[in-house]
Amino acid sequence: MKQRMRQFSFVCLLVVLAGCAVPIPPTGGPPDSTPPSLSSSIPADGETGVTTNTLEFEFDEPIDSRSFRTAFSITPDLPGAPEFAGSGRTVKVRLPGELREATTYIVTLGVALRDVRGVALAAPLSFAFATGSDIDTASMTGRIVQIDDGAAARGVDVFAFSSADSTSLEAGPLYRTQTGSDGRFTFSNLAESTYFVVGLRDSNRNRRIDTGESVALPPIAELAADTLARELSRPWILFRPDVDPPRIDRVRAMASDQLELRFSEPLALSLNNPFPGGFASKHDLSIADSAGGIGASVGDVWFTESRPRILMAKTDELAPGRWILRGGLAVTDSSGLQMDASDVSFEVPDNLSSSPSPLFFSWVPDSVQTMPLTPRTVWRIEHFGWRTSAPSENAAISIEDTSGIFLDMTFEQLDPTLFQTSRLASDSHPTDVPLRIHARASLADSGTTALFAFASTRSAGALGVTIRGAEASVLGELFSSRGQQHERIMAARMTDGQILFDDLPPSFNARIRIFEDLDANGALSPGSLHPFSPAEQVQWVVFPEPVRARWETVLPDTLLFSPVNFVPVKGSLATSDPLGSP
Repeated sequence: MKQRMRQFSFVCLLVVLAGCAVPIPPTGGPPDSTPPSLSSSIPADGETGVTTNTLEFEFDEPIDSRSFRTAFSITPDLPGAPEFAGSGRTVKVRLPGELREATTYIVTLGVALRDVRGVALAAPLSFAFATGSDIDTASMTGRIVQIDDGAAARGVDVFAFSSADSTSLEAGPLYRTQTGSDGRFTFSNLAESTYFVVGLRDSNRNRRIDTGESVALPPIAELAADTLARELSRPWILFRPDVDPPRIDRVRAMASDQLELRFSEPLALSLNNPFPGGFASKHDLSIADSAGGIGASVGDVWFTESRPRILMAKTDELAPGRWILRGGLAVTDSSGLQMDASDVSFEVPDNLSSSPSPLFFSWVPDSVQTMPLTPRTVWRIEHFGWRTSAPSENAAISIEDTSGIFLDMTFEQLDPTLFQTSRLASDSHPTDVPLRIHARASLADSGTTALFAFASTRSAGALGVTIRGAEASVLGELFSSRGQQHERIMAARMTDGQILFDDLPPSFNARIRIFEDLDANGALSPGSLHPFSPAEQVQWVVFPEPVRARWETVLPDTLLFSPVNFVPVKGSLATSDPLGSP
């Protein structure tokens, strides 16, 4: 009897636990890839004469209720926070206060909304209702793309401000929507007027442009909302404004005559490489004692590989104690902002020895690819040389061909640790012939030897792009299409209606960004809010095939640069080309 009672109690316990468990979707079967859709709503889409302040949503499948709260928004803004209730397929929202008379309200469910399996919306859902007898019917459509490669910017909040507020945006937006997976956005049921439309990664959801948030400024200051299905021919360019210059936030003594300087943000290695501002004669860094008097001088300053926040500095011998680093040097972040000079104190501990003699550090541009018996081909677009571990006064290089005959090669010190060689001094030496090159940084360094071959023009290829309609100087930037980094490899300006990238290695996969360089500064300007100016017109090209040796491959389509205009909206916004038509 006791045995049966224990079994009965155990079964009852299982039943209770099962009843209290959190419902989860059953396992097995094909994976769910379909996002939820809105089956019905109260009020219905387009309904007029609405007096209730309670909304009801019915979905085709159970949704994640927390994601609903994040995704929900309504415009115009309401005085307070809504209340949410319900779960599964049905959600109710009670709006705060009374609704305005004769007003069109737009409800948006952003791409944060997902079902219980985690499948999120590909594009925002929205519907409109009106408290009066008429409902607004104007619309606006656009697209937002990333500044680096033109890829669609998904899940970006888009705000429509009164055009009169475009200089400050302090009055708050009149309407809100989001971009879908193709980067497109659509405002529907707007009042016919003109608006200042801004895209924003609104991380704190305060509907304001805050420091550190990426923003996309409109191609024109006033965008008209009307009943025509039209889209601007130019996209909004999403970028992250940088207003804070880099500064030194920590100094650490690594030796009695060597400091490590850590910056507040990564420095742009591409903009600072080579780094002529690091020579002792090119900066005004100095070291003061704890009383504020000048105590020591700073010599050369140099980068350390793969550490963009770190600079090393050679100094006079420093006694143990407290010191102050003062002054600045010409080093920039990725936005081109130069270092903000400030005083930084640091401590030199006891028993620190002097820094070691410089050693060979790496070949430039690529030390990983050198092999003992296989020569590394150096292409004409590459800058060939080597780096030392610290500034060197006795760096030396020797070169010989495969028969052992020594040849002349000149080199130039471009920054305190970078030595770049020129072509062979003798033009009679054939290219593509392996050469054995030995480099050392100091008399105490045994150095390193590797095989290289300088590529000839007949081994390389070229890529060309034909351009029409540009009103200013056009600049093309070449990037590698591999990996996630977007460091510029080379740049070329338009000549006779064409941009040509020459001397490229075969099998190179190219990504190109081309823009009208209106301010002639050699960099793409993403626009300005105060005062307003749009981004420079830009287009992105990915060549359909790799570079071929001894071939000049010209893109079959001509890139057209034209004034901003409206084009008809074609097909479904959810299935359109993410970059649209130029």
